[in-house]
Amino acid sequence: MKLKCERAALYEAVQLAGALASTKMAKPILQNVKMVAENKRLDVMATDLEVGIRFRLENVEIGRTGSAAVSASRLLGILRESPDDQMDIEVNERKCVVRGRDSTFDMLGDDPADFPEVPEMMKTCPVELSRADFVDMVDKTVFAVASESTRYALNGVCFVFSPNHIEMVATDGRRLAHIRKKAKGVGADMGSIIVPAKALQHVRRVLIEEDESVGIKVDQNKILFQSSRALVSSVLVEGHFPPYKEVIPKDCDKKVTLKREAFLGAIRRAALLTTEEARSVRLDFSKDALVLTSEAPEAGKAEVKLAVDYSGDNLSIAFNPNFLMDVLRVLSGDDVFMEMKDSTRPAVLREDGEYLYVVMPINIMGE
Repeated sequence: MKLKCERAALYEAVQLAGALASTKMAKPILQNVKMVAENKRLDVMATDLEVGIRFRLENVEIGRTGSAAVSASRLLGILRESPDDQMDIEVNERKCVVRGRDSTFDMLGDDPADFPEVPEMMKTCPVELSRADFVDMVDKTVFAVASESTRYALNGVCFVFSPNHIEMVATDGRRLAHIRKKAKGVGADMGSIIVPAKALQHVRRVLIEEDESVGIKVDQNKILFQSSRALVSSVLVEGHFPPYKEVIPKDCDKKVTLKREAFLGAIRRAALLTTEEARSVRLDFSKDALVLTSEAPEAGKAEVKLAVDYSGDNLSIAFNPNFLMDVLRVLSGDDVFMEMKDSTRPAVLREDGEYLYVVMPINIMGE
């Protein structure tokens, strides 16, 4: 293999794909990126056996086709530190030589034939979702995925397919995020699947503003996502996602309109005097007013007052402030609509007709 390419473009490819090639991998071959040069393009690949990335560089000056498997971290370091605009790469057997104007790096690689298979780019994508909608859906759900759970189904985002629509749902058992958007090519018989959160985060990273859509294909126990320059493949999470519709309250009779930025700021201030042992902020609603309080024996007490649009009965309800701040950070509207029943029932936050967030309250001591 012999080629010349732009350093910045190759650096981005190795950085994005190589994020999967950790030096902590038990198999040395998985610490590498695989490069394949042919037809004026260079594909850079990496995998951790659960998620795989194929990143494509077009219009590469290729002197000799071929492939190589080299250390992702070492190649990334060379490309990061080099001042050159162009880099020459030549591979003979397992030796990979990277040259700049005044530098030469001889790296020993592994046999690319031993590198695990990463799916090819798709010629056509059965399902298409606009890039803006995909980004919005991932940002508003992935934070609610369980970080560690023996219930494996909670370690991913549930995709629910219905005619011309996709829903994404995530929960860790204490909160639930749900969003629904239009998509092309979705059939009535596609059912639902669970996608690992890290796969969605990698797709999110490879997208660029010029991408109009994200292509999606479900193939048995695997899902493929394709953008204009990359393909991300992932195995699906096994298990049954909980019946999320049963969790969404339908009898909330207390509703309040909140200014998102002001509400987020008030929670952040009230949370300053919470501790890991006392991670709770109490919300006291009365006519057009909200008082947020937190108290911990070793930290002290905080009280923050906020004017709100509320005309219901007085209500006191407490939450883990992180669960409220997480969702308020990813919402984009000026207003957020909160619905509640009482201090022991889950509350619902809505931004528009497509998104809702359910959060469980914390028991208020003394009630």
